[in-house]
Amino acid sequence: MKRLGRFLMAALKVTLGFFVWLFRAVFKWVM
Repeated sequence: MKRLGRFLMAALKVTLGFFVWLFRAVFKWVM
């Protein structure tokens, strides 16, 4: 169970990082 939680946290961080990068890329492109 602990391993699963750690995996979910890692996946969440990766997803958030990707969305932040995507947002910045789109913002730069629009500007």
